[in-house]
Amino acid sequence: MEDLIIGAVVAGFIGLVTLSIYLENRQHKRLERLRPRNAVASFRARVCMSQPSRPSRRWQDALVYVTNKEMVVYPARWGDCPLFTCLGHEIEGFWRPRKYEDGINGIEIHANADGQWHILKVRLMRSAMMTLVRALKDMVDEDTVRSYRQRRPYIYRPPAAAHLAHQDVYGMWTLDDAIRVYLTPATLVFLRNDDRVERVIRLRHMQNIRIAKLADPDASEGVVCFHLETSKEDVAFAVDDYEAWAQSIANAAKRTLDEPVARKRKGRLRDDDDSDWDGEAFDMELWESQEYILGDDGELEPRRRAAV
Repeated sequence: MEDLIIGAVVAGFIGLVTLSIYLENRQHKRLERLRPRNAVASFRARVCMSQPSRPSRRWQDALVYVTNKEMVVYPARWGDCPLFTCLGHEIEGFWRPRKYEDGINGIEIHANADGQWHILKVRLMRSAMMTLVRALKDMVDEDTVRSYRQRRPYIYRPPAAAHLAHQDVYGMWTLDDAIRVYLTPATLVFLRNDDRVERVIRLRHMQNIRIAKLADPDASEGVVCFHLETSKEDVAFAVDDYEAWAQSIANAAKRTLDEPVARKRKGRLRDDDDSDWDGEAFDMELWESQEYILGDDGELEPRRRAAV
C-alpha cells in the first residue's frame, strides 16, 4: 500500500512538472508570436484602460509592446486579441503626474484611436518607465513631446455637458449641438456621449480666449469663445461654470507656449527622461489654483478633496 501511495505521489509530481514545462513553453511561443518584429520596447506591466466619460479603476496584468509606429497591449497570460492598440500619430498626449521614483511609476497615455478617446494608464518600475517614455517620444510629434515636458502640475478638467454656440449678426448667441467638453494639458476635446471624438483642438493654436453671457438671465450656462490661429475661425461653446472653464483653458494654453523645463548637468542639456523635478519645476501656485488635479493614483479628482 505504501508503495502505491509513493508511486501516486511521484506520478503526480512528475505530472505537475510536465504540465508546468508545457505551459511555460506554450507561453514562450505565445510571446514570440505576439512580439512585433520591429518592437523597440516590451514590458510586462499593470494597465488600466478607460475613457473620459467612463473612468475605470480596473487594473490588470498586460504585455505592452512599442514599435516605432504603434503601441499594442495584450493580456498577460492568455489570448491573442489586443486589449488596446494605437498608432503614433493617434497619441494626443502622455503625462506622468509625479517625478521618477525608485519603485512603481505611473503614466497616462491619451489616444484618439478609431474615432474615440482612450486613456491608457500604465504602471512600471523606474527603469522600464524611462524606456517607455523614450520610446513614446520617438513615436509622436514635437508638440506632444513639448506638452509632456511642461512644468507640473498638468492642467485637466473632466468632461462636462456643453453646447456648441454661434453668434448672429446682432450679437445674440444661439446654442447648437449638445456635446461634452474635456480639457487635457495639450488639447480641448469635443466629445459625443459615447466618447466619440467630434473635434480635437490644440491649445497652443488658441488666441483671444474670452467669455460671454447668454441673453437668457435664467440660464446657468455662459459662453467660452476663442480664435484659432490655424483655421482663422472663432469657436464657442456654452457650459456651466464657464468662467472656471475659460480660466483653465487660458492657463493650459499659456503653459503650452512656455519654454519646457530643462536642466543641465556637467555643461550638457539633460533630457528629462532621467532627471528629477526640483522645486522650480513644479508650479505650486498653479497647483493651489487648480480645481482638478491628476492624483498619485492616476485618477482625476477635485484638488480640495485630494489635498485633504
